[in-house]
Order: sequence, then structure tokens, then C-alpha cells
Amino acid sequence: MSDGQYKTKLQQVRANAARLYKAAPEPMKAFQSLVTAASKDGALSVRHKELIAIATRCEGCIVHHVDARKASRRHARGSH
Repeated sequence: MSDGQYKTKLQQVRANAARLYKAAPEPMKAFQSLVTAASKDGALSVRHKELIAIATRCEGCIVHHVDARKASRRHARGSH
């Protein structure tokens, strides 16, 4: 996937998530709480969790987790 295709797909994933939040806010809030809790360092680091997610998910989830992985790398380098 090219960088342009990745950015387009990421925009689509975010738009779909926004529609889901609008259509079903309570389940999506619960899902976000689960994601937030599961995304913290624990037995596995956030880095390893994102890499596992990238390797085992659908295209939309892959794009989301690649973006999250990039963000965690920026955070680790101190460049927010």
C-alpha cells in the first residue's frame, strides 16, 4: 500500500468510526474504553501490541494500528 493509499484508507476508517459513534454511541464508548485499557503497557509493550494487531487484523484495522504504531514511535522519541 502506497503512502497515499494508506492516508486515504485511514481517512475512510476514521470516517466510518465517526459514523459508528453517531449511530451507536454507547457501544462505541464501551469499545473505546476497552481499546484504551488494552492499549496500555502491561505484559506486552504498546509497541508489541500494535505490531501483533497489524499482523492479525482486517485492512481497516491494519491502517488504524499502523497509525497508532507511528504515534507510539513519535511519543517514544519525544516528538509529540
